[in-house]
Amino acid sequence: MKKDEFLAEKSVSDFMWFLAETLPNLRVDLKIRKSAKVPGGVNTSVLGLPKVLNEYRWNSGYVAASGEKIVASDWRSTKHLLTELSLSLKLACASGNDEETQKVATQILQWGGDRNKKVGATIDIQNLVLCNQLASYLNETKAIFAGQTLEAELLRKVRYTGSMWTKIYALNSDDGLPIYDSRVAMGMVGLVNLFYKHRKFDSGGVEQFLTFSVPVGTNWDRNKKNGVLLNGITKINKDDSVWSKDTLKLSWIMDAVLNCSNLFSDQGDLKSRKHGFEASLFLLGYDLKAIFR
Repeated sequence: MKKDEFLAEKSVSDFMWFLAETLPNLRVDLKIRKSAKVPGGVNTSVLGLPKVLNEYRWNSGYVAASGEKIVASDWRSTKHLLTELSLSLKLACASGNDEETQKVATQILQWGGDRNKKVGATIDIQNLVLCNQLASYLNETKAIFAGQTLEAELLRKVRYTGSMWTKIYALNSDDGLPIYDSRVAMGMVGLVNLFYKHRKFDSGGVEQFLTFSVPVGTNWDRNKKNGVLLNGITKINKDDSVWSKDTLKLSWIMDAVLNCSNLFSDQGDLKSRKHGFEASLFLLGYDLKAIFR
């Protein structure tokens, strides 16, 4: 399926217009427990999804080549940090230098909170470097994610997926490909179910174009324990091609919604607006009661 065909599907088109009309005035009651990543926690209500960015909290960073620890906590500092990492990654990939590409990719994983370097993306990256394929692989997948199709055979060429890999793909993108981790995915699921509630429609798995899978982990469990009833969602594991499919679906819906609205206009160009949209979903996905209270 091509991008234009996907966006022309009635369920997708209806959802897109629902978001464009609803998100500017959506009430969001944010309640995030304090932790090392979220010092002080978040406990406030805002009107309009773009206002969520003012409450963005995520204390994380990476170690620069100089040995300096680069840290960000609010949206402004995080946006700057990710812009710098993105530029470094693209330059490394363009040079074809696997060692330089690995250094930047490792910094991205540090910022992303990679907890176990013995499994997952760290090992995948090391294996690609051993085969002299890291930069070429990222250049190949960059072209795939910039494409206009959900062709299964093509998406299977994205061999590695997961919450850490999606950060690398996003920062290597030129068109604002969103990070598709568990919280962003859950945030999108919440908006789809808000749409169903507004239309008084029980999906029952019918709306195939609006299904978004959620990575396994604590975020899924937390929302379930909080009593949020969600329709038509499934879990996905690492290296599942559905991950790439849902990333593209989210990216295309973002394009369409932002092109027909002024949402996140204060962030700048379309790419920056998409990153703002994604960051808001990240906060929303912690506890979907924020929009269902």
